[in-house]
Amino acid sequence: MGKEFKQLFRTRLIEDYWQAFSSLEAGEGKCFCPPSEDSMETAFELFCRLTDNQVFPTRVLPSPEGGVGLCFSRNDRYADLECFNSGNTLAAISDRHGKVDVFEVDPLNEKEMDDVIFRIGQFLDSNRSETLPRPASYR
Repeated sequence: MGKEFKQLFRTRLIEDYWQAFSSLEAGEGKCFCPPSEDSMETAFELFCRLTDNQVFPTRVLPSPEGGVGLCFSRNDRYADLECFNSGNTLAAISDRHGKVDVFEVDPLNEKEMDDVIFRIGQFLDSNRSETLPRPASYR
């Protein structure tokens, strides 16, 4: 994706941050920090990898914990990837009925990211409510 799109991606995240969080005060466990350059870069790279694999986020937004969230929602299924200002990236997958799986991922590990992208896509497209699929790299 081009340089102009990357700049738009970053600009919109900062605008969304100010719209959503600028009037809020930091509370316990919440920093309401704007996304860092590193978290936006990681989120942009993940966004590109996701869309290249035909897995499209329904929302991209600043995280209240400081960073960027890539969110996916389909029927009763939800997943997200959060790229935190700390440098950590977490994935969460939920059937919205009590089954939630949260795990840390390394966005620099291509095999691991391919597994996570496949896992999210497979989960969102699944009509079954069985055990959440685990990528091969976690077995």
